[in-house]
Amino acid sequence: MLQHYEPPIGYNQWSTFIRETRNLESFRNGLRSRMQLGVATGALSIGSQLAVFRHFNSGWSANFGGFEYSFYRKLVTIFLSAAVSSPTGVLLDMTTRAYYADKTFPKELQKGYKSWFDAFKRIPFEEGPYYLFKGTFPLFVKHTIGPFTAFFCYDFLIDKLSVLWRTTNMPVLPLVLFAATFGTYLGAAFTYPFAVTVREMVDLWPKKGADPFNGNYRKASVYVWFHQNILSFYPGFFKRYFWHIAPQYLLADLGGSLRFYWVRSSASSNIGESTSSLELEITPTKTPSYDPYQDLSFNNITL
Repeated sequence: MLQHYEPPIGYNQWSTFIRETRNLESFRNGLRSRMQLGVATGALSIGSQLAVFRHFNSGWSANFGGFEYSFYRKLVTIFLSAAVSSPTGVLLDMTTRAYYADKTFPKELQKGYKSWFDAFKRIPFEEGPYYLFKGTFPLFVKHTIGPFTAFFCYDFLIDKLSVLWRTTNMPVLPLVLFAATFGTYLGAAFTYPFAVTVREMVDLWPKKGADPFNGNYRKASVYVWFHQNILSFYPGFFKRYFWHIAPQYLLADLGGSLRFYWVRSSASSNIGESTSSLELEITPTKTPSYDPYQDLSFNNITL
């Protein structure tokens, strides 16, 4: 509404504006749909990404508090974890687009979805399951390359920066936030040209009289990849893409570490896990939750 009307001035006008906006039926319906989308994204997309990632990568090595020098081994498993969980994100994205696009059609052509969840239930049965995956190459790039980049960068940085909380009084939380933010930025930056710009080149350019790719997303992606100035394919990166996708990547990254931040666990249960914060339980004392020299006994001799 603020895009079409003069913004309120002063406390009284803002109070009236918020109260009247909350009373609008369209606002309540939109809020309900957004909440349904948020719950589905957290439970299905973010949850599946994190669960598959931990399943594929837990217990890779037993470095006992040192650096992981063969971190390259995780490239394959992290990519596979992102690829396996990507269809869930594509499904949710396509449902969202179908739900909001339906409102723009003429009345006689609308499906009449009552909410986002209503569209999520009806589309597979009314349009067929393949409908939600047709022409979704840009979305598969978004939900595969994005999480792969964000997870790997986050895991790599936590492993290398862990020396700061092992050997100094540096708190864990700032390092975790830095690694998650940096990984999120790279994940969004690597996917934007292929997930957004390529889709516009294939879908919107023909409407302007130019169709050099014949509706083929792969050809458009190859053109972008080999272009001499790929930075020219980043118009509106932050406004149109980064701030929309950043919460999902941040939650996926932080979900694997911060949920353990205030949890103490027994030393023996964690021996053999890597130093990655996605796979390591961190205690409030800013140290790994296991100590290889504690509670280890041989022939009744405690080291």
